[in-house]
Amino acid sequence: MPNMTFQCCDCCHEFVMNLQIFQMDYEQTCPECGSSNTKKMKKGYSVDCGSGGVTPCGKINSSGCGGGCGI
Repeated sequence: MPNMTFQCCDCCHEFVMNLQIFQMDYEQTCPECGSSNTKKMKKGYSVDCGSGGVTPCGKINSSGCGGGCGI
């Protein structure tokens, strides 16, 4: 089973799920805040929520990911 990395679009928590192939497109729940507003991250792509740029969720970060990053 492959490990897939996800990011929560509400709190910016990055987490890894060990999923079977058929589960990869299922909605995943953030273990930090319980939100189902998550996106699968591309391999080799990491996000620093406090540095600016665009997250896999499509949010533009000027001062964090919507204030939920704790940074």
